[in-house]
Amino acid sequence: MTLTTIDGEVVNAICHLCGSPLTNGGHEIDDAYGCLYCGGEGLGNPLIVDLFCGAGGASEGLVAAGFTVVGIDIKPQPNYPWQFYQSDALDVDLMWFAAVWASPPCQAFTQLNNRHKDLSKRYPDLIAPVRELLQELKMPYIMENVPGAPLREPITLCGQMFDLGVYRHRLFETSFPLQGHVHVKHQGRAAYGRIPKAGEKYTVTGHFGDLPGAKKAMGMDDPWRENITRRELAESIPPVYSEFLASQLIKQIEHDVWNSPERMDLL
Repeated sequence: MTLTTIDGEVVNAICHLCGSPLTNGGHEIDDAYGCLYCGGEGLGNPLIVDLFCGAGGASEGLVAAGFTVVGIDIKPQPNYPWQFYQSDALDVDLMWFAAVWASPPCQAFTQLNNRHKDLSKRYPDLIAPVRELLQELKMPYIMENVPGAPLREPITLCGQMFDLGVYRHRLFETSFPLQGHVHVKHQGRAAYGRIPKAGEKYTVTGHFGDLPGAKKAMGMDDPWRENITRRELAESIPPVYSEFLASQLIKQIEHDVWNSPERMDLL
């Protein structure tokens, strides 16, 4: 895709491949990606950033849903398999992206905090500042955290909904209307700190059972995941969660792009 400019102003202000509006403010144009909606290839792959990405459990689902993903984390993530930048999430210029996935640290809200009261002091609550930033920028977003976290009108996803080998409840707050699965009754117990018996589920936290079995239970047992560590797996969400939600997000973005006033004016 070629952009014609005069003194930095875009002349052909609509992508001829996917029809999305191009602006000169940095929201739709990137030297590396061209049109941020289709990547300059007309493929309909919006660019999304995964804040606090860890080893990329959520990113895997985002890619499966049709996004091009960039991971951001304040710590090195050697086993993150997509484009990655080490940075403070609150310092990232989010206007380069079509949408945001955010998984702020959850240790302050986890059930372990009931036994280890210092967790809430050691790990900051970043939910409020991340939400404030995203709402100020009017970014479409999904924010994920554990039960007990102060998310607004969240839905709950559970592994039982997707026939996984874990229950692993997680909350999700979104900037757009969301359709959730109906939570079904748990079938069998969850095994803590050991390999599950027949009919039981894995609990992938702390000193869980065997790593290969836990990876399979989470839906993260692809061969290219062979180097993922116990800690990385314990801090991940099943990719099927983010794929389910991101499939709805991508439809919302498509609707917003094709029905935007900017695009209507350019037709």
